Amino acid sequence: MSLESDVYEAVKLNSLVFLNKGIKELSSHNDSDDTPLDIDLTTISISLLQISFELALNAYSIKKTGIRSILRNKESDMSDNEISTLFQSNELPTKNFNILLDEMQLRYNLFDTVALHHIRLFQKIRNKLVHLHCNLDEGDRYDLKYELIYFIVHILIWLINTTDIFLSTSQILENQLDDIAYKKLILFQPYVDEMEKLARRDSNNVYRCFFCRENTFATEKELCYTCNYDFADQVFTDCGRCKATDSVIYDHLNIEINDNEARGLCLNCDDDDIYYRCPECENLYGLEASIGVDICTPVKCQQYT
Repeated sequence: MSLESDVYEAVKLNSLVFLNKGIKELSSHNDSDDTPLDIDLTTISISLLQISFELALNAYSIKKTGIRSILRNKESDMSDNEISTLFQSNELPTKNFNILLDEMQLRYNLFDTVALHHIRLFQKIRNKLVHLHCNLDEGDRYDLKYELIYFIVHILIWLINTTDIFLSTSQILENQLDDIAYKKLILFQPYVDEMEKLARRDSNNVYRCFFCRENTFATEKELCYTCNYDFADQVFTDCGRCKATDSVIYDHLNIEINDNEARGLCLNCDDDDIYYRCPECENLYGLEASIGVDICTPVKCQQYT
């Protein structure tokens, strides 16, 4: 591997170490009663995630622009051997975070106004915590549990990830995080809430996932944004009870060998019904939801008779 590849991989790995630790700390908060983070957890989570971001920015700069992009001007003319020696001895001097951030923003326009607000906010809090103290009241700590999730989901993970550009945010997080961090994250309600927002951004219809039971199944993406279950091989039909479009999941593979009947569950209203598929016209009916309505039967097709 080249010098730049070696340094990039090392810095990215360090960023992921702090990201995993930060997520484990943040998601250890019991949010069953929607309470603020405690001060210790807030302090540790912000510090870990801000360190992860600063490392990720260095890694991104190396990946996109080269190793010398993170060096101070007076060291940028050093040879690869000199840079490698200083890196191996832990003495490689790098640019100030704010300078590098401004340069990367000017060159690549990485962050919008909202993202920059979060970046500056966490940098400010982290610096105060490290150098003296930061007073954070309950209202601040309540908001921070959502702002930290926003920071992870919309900023940090996309800075770390430079390859899986066609995957969803939730898929990238699953790929990049260790198993423990990811499993803790998807059980943390502020994260689930953010995934529901993303699902509703990406799909007109969002239903409850059959597997994790969160309201994060984006039908147009055929993906649950919480557990990442891929619904591409599943078949859906409309609900006879609530009339939601393509909301009922049923056993389409075995319906024919079971007298054209299969149990179905609506992922919108949770109605559980037996669905009958007419072998002639292939229309599907929820039997309980269709009581009192003329529907196809095994002896008569409403469409072709």
